[in-house]
Amino acid sequence: MGLPNLRSIFASSRTSEEERELSRATFYKFTAFVASCLAISLLAARGSGRDLGAKAAKGVVGMVAGQSKLV
Repeated sequence: MGLPNLRSIFASSRTSEEERELSRATFYKFTAFVASCLAISLLAARGSGRDLGAKAAKGVVGMVAGQSKLV
């Protein structure tokens, strides 16, 4: 026995305009959440003194030079 589709049940109780407004608000909230996670991650990486780009570049240079051990 399958479960009913809850989204369609709730969508049928709203007008199409209300559904659009809700969808847009949800999208903006999700976008703001992802952006804030990215900003916090970048600030934390900068605050800890990590230079992720330079470390990756050293590893690639070491591999090209024939060193088997990553820096």
